[in-house]
Amino acid sequence: YGISKTILIEEKWNCVIRCATPAVIERATDIGHDHYFHWLGADGGIMFRVNACKGLRLFNLSLNGYDKSFNSQYYTGRTQGVTGVVFGPAKSPTGFATDIVVDSLCMTHVHDGLILGEVADNGPDVRTIYFNHLAVFDFAHRGVVMQSGNLATITLMNPSLYTHRTDGKKALACIEGRGGELLSI
Repeated sequence: YGISKTILIEEKWNCVIRCATPAVIERATDIGHDHYFHWLGADGGIMFRVNACKGLRLFNLSLNGYDKSFNSQYYTGRTQGVTGVVFGPAKSPTGFATDIVVDSLCMTHVHDGLILGEVADNGPDVRTIYFNHLAVFDFAHRGVVMQSGNLATITLMNPSLYTHRTDGKKALACIEGRGGELLSI
């Protein structure tokens, strides 16, 4: 599915969002066409934002941001600065995302993959989030960013984070922490 503006998952309590299969694993046909969601919007966009949610379950989401930093004979990027998923409100110290389970989330060709909170000092309540099989491939800047003052108990089970930019530049970090606690197994 092509998306051109942020899909906002907001004010959801005890609900499930599920794609049929992990597209990257079971539906792969060629590079760039093996994800459920493809970014068609402007540079600097956010594909998904989760805010004001408690007890949410997300299964089998796969995203391609089409970043220009990874052009090759098999892949042509067309955007810059696209973020995969943000948990928490847009640059506001109010809001929350708690008690969430994310299973089989895959992102590729994004600027930043996963952002947990956008206010580093005394940010929103972004906590108790469990990621099973998180994969962020070919990120241009950062794979996972944790930057909320109230960030606690974030678990990454079986994470896969790697990048190999083809534009000659280097990514900043696989995991960048500006607050909170992280358990990576």
